[in-house]
Amino acid sequence: MQLGFSILYVDLDPIRAADDFYVQRQEMKDKAIKTLTDLITINTDNENFKNIPHLNQKIKNLTMSAKLKVYGSAIASFNIDNVQNTHTEFDFILVDIPANIYTSTDEIKPEFLEILKKSDLAIFPFKADAQELKTAPYIGRVVKELKAGMESKGKSLDTIIRSLISFESSKYKGAKGISRIEETLTDFHFAYGETHPPLLAPMVYRAIYPNMLAQAKSIFSSNSAESDIAKAEFKAIADQIFAELNINN
Repeated sequence: MQLGFSILYVDLDPIRAADDFYVQRQEMKDKAIKTLTDLITINTDNENFKNIPHLNQKIKNLTMSAKLKVYGSAIASFNIDNVQNTHTEFDFILVDIPANIYTSTDEIKPEFLEILKKSDLAIFPFKADAQELKTAPYIGRVVKELKAGMESKGKSLDTIIRSLISFESSKYKGAKGISRIEETLTDFHFAYGETHPPLLAPMVYRAIYPNMLAQAKSIFSSNSAESDIAKAEFKAIADQIFAELNINN
């Protein structure tokens, strides 16, 4: 991904985990910049200290890193048109929908359908286990009914709708694990390719994710062997998303 994409992250979950993470992350960046600045100040007149250009570059990188702004709201009061009109400076607006998208009468919340209709791309996450995949047929029906309803009014649903299948790394090891992942993606595409086909790059749960999140860091802050694998998998997903949106990254 190019450095410089600006992202507005809209968190519609009542628990503002994303906001908490961003605040903690920003505090750590500010602390790192202060530490580096103090080190430069202390050694300004030290002719034997040769790292000042390197430290200045580190400060510059921290200051210029791609920005993420978190916008918190309840789904009932969220208006996607208002957010788009008042945040035109962002390249991307990512909207994180709460897991519960149903009303008390088991109907899909109209606010969710409104967001779905006005999005360029919608991604439904599914964990690769029998219990979670039971919701896939229902999502398929929702998409079909939404398309039919819009067509009856002479409109079309232009949103690109995809699924992201997630796998536990401990259950899908080696060549057999890769084969099972490919088989699952193929079967899912066969069943739901008409409504919400899967991205061909799977999400793989690895210990590096919670470990880095606990430090208010991303996997890209680590140089471990596991993080290198996770980075490649994550980049493959990002490449798929950019391809769906026809964006060169």
